[in-house]
Amino acid sequence: MTEMTKETKIAIICSRCGSNRVTRDAWAEWDSEAQSWVLGAIYDYAFCHNCEADASMEEVPFESN
Repeated sequence: MTEMTKETKIAIICSRCGSNRVTRDAWAEWDSEAQSWVLGAIYDYAFCHNCEADASMEEVPFESN
């Protein structure tokens, strides 16, 4: 297994199928000063679009193509 360091890039994948087509629930708020949406919170719920089901996510080392 590869040891992950602070500098190691990661990929987030579905622990069931290994797909990186995963999303999480979150909310954003409007920042008038920045004139953009700012991420306010990320919630625990995760979904795998490959499995089309709730997901448990896993961090793995990122490997570019």
